[in-house]
Amino acid sequence: MSSDSSASAGTPVPPMMTSQMNSESAILTIRVIRSITFRNSRNLILRNINLKTTTGRDLLEMSLAAIATESAFRPFRTITFDTLKIYHTAHMSKKGDLIINTGSEHLVLDPHMSLWDSGVRNESEISLYNKAMYLEYLADPRQLWE
Repeated sequence: MSSDSSASAGTPVPPMMTSQMNSESAILTIRVIRSITFRNSRNLILRNINLKTTTGRDLLEMSLAAIATESAFRPFRTITFDTLKIYHTAHMSKKGDLIINTGSEHLVLDPHMSLWDSGVRNESEISLYNKAMYLEYLADPRQLWE
């Protein structure tokens, strides 16, 4: 073993980011859902989001702007996306739903409330979908893979 590797073993590990830093420069994964029935979605990564000043409406507008401009989302432009819902928060357990959390209506983001007050944290996953499509899925919760 060389002296360089033994010296680096004693180097202190930098502390984790504080919640203040996480709330001012968060990374969010937006799960843009084209079809719940066919489990068709694509992830949109948004960086440097201030969770304390950004509202649900602001996040929706940022997401829609990215869908309108990024070529990877061209097939998604025919859907009217109108609802954001927390799918998963970092360091918490995930539900068994593969495409969207059902029965968790308290996780739908209020358009006028800050993301921080809505329970969004750094590295959260948020579903973006059409509410009418979601209600249709709840009435007949089947998934097709054809």
